[in-house]
Amino acid sequence: PRHRLPNRRATFANVRDQGGMQMAAEPAPRQAGRPGVRFLRPPTVGLVVPVRDIRDVAQRMLLNLLRYGRAADITYRVAFLDQGPLADEVRALGVPVHVALTGHLGEVRRYPAVVASLVRWIRRERLCGVISWTGGAHLYAAAAAALTVGGSRSVWFHHGVWRRADWTAQDRVLAALPAREVWCPSLQAASSMRLAAPRRPVRVIYPSVDLQEFSPSRLPSPNEVRTTLGLPARGPLVTMVADLARGTGVDTLLAATPRILELAPGAHVLVVGDTDPPDPAYVDVLRQQAENLGIQERILWARGWRHRALWLQAADVVVHAARQEPFGMAVVEAMALGKPLVAAANGGPLEAVQDGITGQLFAAGEPLALARAIGRYLAQPDWAQEVADRARARAQRFSAARIATEVSRASLALFA
Repeated sequence: PRHRLPNRRATFANVRDQGGMQMAAEPAPRQAGRPGVRFLRPPTVGLVVPVRDIRDVAQRMLLNLLRYGRAADITYRVAFLDQGPLADEVRALGVPVHVALTGHLGEVRRYPAVVASLVRWIRRERLCGVISWTGGAHLYAAAAAALTVGGSRSVWFHHGVWRRADWTAQDRVLAALPAREVWCPSLQAASSMRLAAPRRPVRVIYPSVDLQEFSPSRLPSPNEVRTTLGLPARGPLVTMVADLARGTGVDTLLAATPRILELAPGAHVLVVGDTDPPDPAYVDVLRQQAENLGIQERILWARGWRHRALWLQAADVVVHAARQEPFGMAVVEAMALGKPLVAAANGGPLEAVQDGITGQLFAAGEPLALARAIGRYLAQPDWAQEVADRARARAQRFSAARIATEVSRASLALFA
């Protein structure tokens, strides 16, 4: 009630305080969530975020929301469950940051202290709702919200695909915790959530891409980028940006490379990604696969998530081959840069890519199908450019401004 004022006749309403003094209400901001209501000040919503276990996609979504959400009808406050570089990036955006714990978060004995810290933060900031940015964050935020604003004023953003057969002990706890809604990054992820937790309301909010960062007009030319990054100046460059983890499809691209080299003898394959913390030895498995295929001299390995726009800008063809993909940020980033794209036909790419129109889809785990799609682009450069141009236009639907609007509207509808 302290946040809103009935909109009776005009945005500038005349109201009387309890002493009978007449005063003019402040101009009300545009309100997208509930018609007929104007806010004296924007409602404040809290975002609870882990640091150590947050995936790269979730990090970029958070930063895009905070950068582009300043003009929305919501004021955001962020609480990190532990300290890290992401907290410093959020502070640099001018967003107040609270750190619930500086230590090892996974220790059970610290759970009450973390929840108590979040409770104090919610009360101090006078939050009207809490958004858990990951499932791990909701383990703590759900309890803190229940003790303050109420369990019905909390939501949980699930960035993956949830299948009951794969549930861990943490997943079973999450399924029992209160939440007004669960937000998912794609229709496939939402469908899996509904099957796993049929009583839980689900909303789809697609991830976003900063179209200014991934704008070809703002970046050096592909040849200039190749020189800067020390990449081969000649020959087609097939690029994949993905974690070096099982299931991301790096092995499929390596298996397709001999056939790619038959179609384009001067080609190189660039794999940009970091090792998978739970399975750091898998990178050695991939390198051994390349050696067994005799293609090690044509495979380029690189690290550099922070420069992913440059790595993608250098590419002639971009590949996304994950076998199970909730959304696929690299897919939309490549589309935004106007790059010919080949993506595995599952999950998020099915919703982002129109096969043969804004990219090509192939059966996940099928190296020959992947090689054929790449070869088609290399053999028909004019058609490849037409596809890339249409892809760039379609990428506008996944702008960072859009996620800021959608989160603002959803928050107003649920919390205000």
